[in-house]
Amino acid sequence: MEKIGKRFEGKVVIVTASTQGIGFSIAERLGLEGASVVISSRKQENVDEAVKKLRDGGIEVLGLVCHVSNAQQRKNLIERTIQKYGKLDVVVSNAAVNPAVDAILETKASVLDKLWDINVKASILLLQDAALYLKKGSSVVLISSISGYSPPASMGMYGVTKTALLGLTKALAAEMSPDTRVNCVAPGFVPTHFADFITKNEHVRREIEGKTLLNRLGTTQDMAAAVAYLASDDAAYENVDEAVKKLSDGGIEVLGLVCHVSNAQHRKNLIDKTIQKYGKLDVIVSNAAVIPSVDAILETKESVIDKLWDTNDAAPYLKKGLSVVLISSIAATSFNGYVRGDKNCIFGLTKAHGSEMSPDTRVNCVAPGFVPTHFTDYITKNEHLRRETEGKTLLNRLGTTQDMAAAVAYLASDDAAYVTGETLVVAGGMYSRL
Repeated sequence: MEKIGKRFEGKVVIVTASTQGIGFSIAERLGLEGASVVISSRKQENVDEAVKKLRDGGIEVLGLVCHVSNAQQRKNLIERTIQKYGKLDVVVSNAAVNPAVDAILETKASVLDKLWDINVKASILLLQDAALYLKKGSSVVLISSISGYSPPASMGMYGVTKTALLGLTKALAAEMSPDTRVNCVAPGFVPTHFADFITKNEHVRREIEGKTLLNRLGTTQDMAAAVAYLASDDAAYENVDEAVKKLSDGGIEVLGLVCHVSNAQHRKNLIDKTIQKYGKLDVIVSNAAVIPSVDAILETKESVIDKLWDTNDAAPYLKKGLSVVLISSIAATSFNGYVRGDKNCIFGLTKAHGSEMSPDTRVNCVAPGFVPTHFTDYITKNEHLRRETEGKTLLNRLGTTQDMAAAVAYLASDDAAYVTGETLVVAGGMYSRL
């Protein structure tokens, strides 16, 4: 294995239930990006085997036996980590069980207790032990499941516990902000030992694959890449000639063109010149937008409505084989004015294009929070409005253009190869408070 990045150099990471499956891939990915990883499992044999694999790959690793429902073993996991590395930067809570497939009303009390203790309560208790050591800039990632959004009949109570993790993420994000960020990954169906009873049944497997836009199951590496993004600092939240010079001075290969996206000839020229120079096109990021008015919706002139629609929602030039990222806004979720409806259209466009262009082309969306740019001067340069806006975020700050660029880079990259039709809100937790 080769090192694949430096985002976690000097950082210490705990990943629970991490000797196989998704947990192991998370530990491996973070380790390959420079982290010292602490892995754990219930059985010493599994721990030893996983430690060997990771060390053989050049990863600094500490392996410990830990059953997350055991208070002393949880405490030992934290204490041994601090003893060896002196700090703790990231906690990934991955442990889960699904001991029965009974209907909810037929589930025994002992099974209900086990599901709650391991899938939900253990995450809370582990973080209670870890909280003392999680300093400014630390990160927590909880592992939920797609079943948390719509618990299937065969996994009803399991799904309910995963729904609880979605709520726990929101609550902990508010409680632990601004020093510690708390996020959640909800994996789809991934062929692992945990999901054997589904993914090894050929009929069921094909049925599930058919429900995805990409016509395939996820991989453990897909999930690890998502965790790596959320745990990293990447998720911490001019005219053409000037922009070209800045990029060129930084050693970046760049082509600069004038293009008003509402102008058909400009759009055509943008694509034609790109193909002429580079011979191909792999990624499109559709970022253009306007706010020509701040009137209430019912007071907005027809000409303004037309301008908003033409500029913000004209379909990007789409071609088979691309990764497309549309830029919406946090304003689409809970803010007044026509911009809310306009940027909401981008959410729908993401879903529609994601379905239409799958499985060859992925289409996703980033919804930035408030970022100090010329575009938002009317808010961010007003001291009162700026402070009010910062106070609505869990991280107590506005976003940066770099925060948004990191989100786009993740969605446009192969790291997000199992993500399509989705919107990533990058707003410092503001969405949690709206």
